[in-house]
Amino acid sequence: MSIRVSHTIVLAALAGLAAPASAVIRDAVRVLAVGDILPGTAGLAATTLNDPYTDGRGAVCMTGNSSGGNFVWHDDQVIWLNSDAAPGNVLTGAEGTMGGGNNDEFAYSPSIDGNDGLWTHAGYVLADGDAAPNFAGKFNSFNSRPGMTPTGAGFWVAGNSDTSGGSTNQRVFYSVANPAAPVFTSVIVGGDTYAGLTITAQGIEFGYDADDYASNYIFTLTNTGAAATDRYLMTHGPGGDVVVAQEGIAVPGGLTGELYTATFRIPTINIHGNYVVAGDTTATSTADEIIMWNGVIAVREGDVVDGIALTSNSTMVSVNNCNDVAFIWGASGSERLFFGPGNDLKNSGKLILATGDELDFNGDGICDGRVTDFNASAAIAPGLDLAEDGMIYVSIDLQTCDAASTTEAIIGIRASCPADFDKTGFVDTDDFDEYVRAFEAGDADIDCSGFTDTDDYDYFVRLFEKGC
Repeated sequence: MSIRVSHTIVLAALAGLAAPASAVIRDAVRVLAVGDILPGTAGLAATTLNDPYTDGRGAVCMTGNSSGGNFVWHDDQVIWLNSDAAPGNVLTGAEGTMGGGNNDEFAYSPSIDGNDGLWTHAGYVLADGDAAPNFAGKFNSFNSRPGMTPTGAGFWVAGNSDTSGGSTNQRVFYSVANPAAPVFTSVIVGGDTYAGLTITAQGIEFGYDADDYASNYIFTLTNTGAAATDRYLMTHGPGGDVVVAQEGIAVPGGLTGELYTATFRIPTINIHGNYVVAGDTTATSTADEIIMWNGVIAVREGDVVDGIALTSNSTMVSVNNCNDVAFIWGASGSERLFFGPGNDLKNSGKLILATGDELDFNGDGICDGRVTDFNASAAIAPGLDLAEDGMIYVSIDLQTCDAASTTEAIIGIRASCPADFDKTGFVDTDDFDEYVRAFEAGDADIDCSGFTDTDDYDYFVRLFEKGC
């Protein structure tokens, strides 16, 4: 017999009344699955899906492939096909990493006329063989792992070479505030020195994150020092450059003799400069997997979160601007998705979804699919994104309820409900009235920007209309 988990029960669980971890049906949103006909196209079917990202309003963005070539998705439909670039350019392929803005802006990395490039809603930005921006006499050699702010500013990792079409001998991290008239900023440069450590020429790794303002960054880097201490994490922003974790260095507050290893999975950072990353240490194999919040261990292997003992690997994490964290923990086929405040994950974290759980996409209380795997990657893209509105979007393997077939899908599941402003467990006019009173008092920072303004009011109206 299955146990129904409604939005109200999810909210109750967040208050400390967690539902059992097995044999449950959970409300979820079915964004897209392989085989679906793609809205916004002339009947094309999805053949592969890449990882989900969200814009500043919580709408899903991603790339994927279809029966008619690669596409860019935003919110509830395809907004771009590689074929849309014709006849001016021929686009093929698409990296899984991308970013989207609030008004259908996007940045992704296809091959442009056979060259590894960066393409946005404004068109061509840069491709292999072009003159390298800000580096006289050098040429661009690749463009990878792009992202985008809600206002449409793009950023990505690029390579430089000494000849057009030559091999990469330097990496640079670029940003452009306006892709339609790109002015390239070299945020960090391979070979340069930051926070007392010199990056190797190609030491800017693909594991990084930028906040919604492209102001705070966190990078995974390799320095020119000894191999035992060469891999590290560095934050870069208004507060300067800070090395926050380094291979071979003692873990603050860790066990006796515990050191960081070279394993730093893709980190994530928000507009307040708060960051979270999953990693590994030299502790015993039953306690070496950790998740760090601002350099402090928030949870480690062996801890119990919401009644679940954490075993095997910490995998991927996501932080939103409200300082909430979503994280996946476990091995393939036996994984769980948790949610909680970054500064108290161990004690306040709640189980949101697990492999084996059944999903209800239409609210009728009947199984519409079953989770068999989370598709997070520790090397390419996180496989999940936590929005400010409390929705977690994640890539899963979705099995039919009769176990007859399985397909890849992107789903959304609610972890919190900011529209339930009075915390009664449901959304009604009392929430709106309560929010208006808080707004008039200047205490209604619903978008977690750090202050109350008209953006908060507009954001709450959207949340209220969407409900929970």
